[in-house]
Amino acid sequence: MENRIQLKTVKLIAVLGAVIGLVLLWTGVRLREIPTVQVGAIDLQYNMALARVEGTVLEISIDDIKDSFRITMDDGTGRISLSGYGKYTRFRDAMGESFPRIGDTVAAVGNLSVSESWGTTMFLASPRRLELVERKKLEALTLGGIGRKDIGRSGTFTARITDIRTFNSGRALTVEDDSGTTELTVFDSEREMLSPDKTAVLESPGAVIRFMGRVDAYRNKLQLRLVQPEIPENFEVVEPAGASPPGAAPAGNAPVDAPPE
Repeated sequence: MENRIQLKTVKLIAVLGAVIGLVLLWTGVRLREIPTVQVGAIDLQYNMALARVEGTVLEISIDDIKDSFRITMDDGTGRISLSGYGKYTRFRDAMGESFPRIGDTVAAVGNLSVSESWGTTMFLASPRRLELVERKKLEALTLGGIGRKDIGRSGTFTARITDIRTFNSGRALTVEDDSGTTELTVFDSEREMLSPDKTAVLESPGAVIRFMGRVDAYRNKLQLRLVQPEIPENFEVVEPAGASPPGAAPAGNAPVDAPPE
């Protein structure tokens, strides 16, 4: 009887030792510092490695159908794509207002995928692996002040809609401020992100809008694209339609060539 008690005691100690060992191992892995790497130094040897990167958000694309997002980030040495495939809703709900915006500084931890064809991608498994380091307020820009040197640059614009033309997947808005005129392309997928009152602004000219835009080019012609219109402050109505100045062009329905989304 005494031998059986001793045997049970030994087994219990062994089990407890194993559990404690696993806890210590798990803690060690959790506390181990994940190295921060420079994007420009990442090569094929880093394929599938777990690493940390930090840099500035240049572009964000959302795929609502696949519930996925892709963030293009630049750390000064190179660019990397941060991919959350099938996880956009999860990240958005968990991060709330801290979900990255263009111009933000972010840090990310994930597994790297290095390909000569697709470049460098980091796959994000959890919202805890994506951190907002600094939120940058974008500069206010004027339409006449942008040029080809600014392609890819983002900023805030305030302008009046003077003409609206349609194409198969969206609208081409002619927008004007005191410095000049340019075209703002709004795709139907972006319109669906806006509230009904903001969507109505895109139906008739005369309204003054304030929006976050990215300088782009299509067929060698400068244009603007909306940036994260699902964020309320990124698209605001400053003055409703009906107050357009004399001579403003009427809305048109002539189709135009569709720029790529």
